[in-house]
Amino acid sequence: MPEPTVGSGARVRGAAEVGSGEASIFVRWAGAGPPLLLLHGFPQTHLMWRRVATLLAQHFTVVCGDLGGYGQSGFPAFARAHELYSKRAMARDIVAVMARLGFQRCGNPLEKRAKSGPRRSEWKKFRIENDQTSGAGRTAM
Repeated sequence: MPEPTVGSGARVRGAAEVGSGEASIFVRWAGAGPPLLLLHGFPQTHLMWRRVATLLAQHFTVVCGDLGGYGQSGFPAFARAHELYSKRAMARDIVAVMARLGFQRCGNPLEKRAKSGPRRSEWKKFRIENDQTSGAGRTAM
């Protein structure tokens, strides 16, 4: 059986479902070098990055995951679902996942977005940068 790939090139070093405390987050990572976190938008999954992740994995440790409630990640409990889908909760989950993977600073999260629609990515960026006491690194859009 062939080894799984990110897109059609870089070999996947790992795929796991990581419990972040509130949600079970599915994540894949590949490559070597400084960590580069790629976040998806609404209503997408980590697969939106499959082609570009292959190229970036030649220079970075690329981490692609599904935010809570998307793709292969778990859904928050119904009773508090609205709180667990907040940008603050999503940022907390992603920072926890990166820490579990051994990255104290996750570099530059990127979010690909359509030309129209709200800039939800700006809120995730703000939450990641400002809510984490250990710091998640600077973010770029």
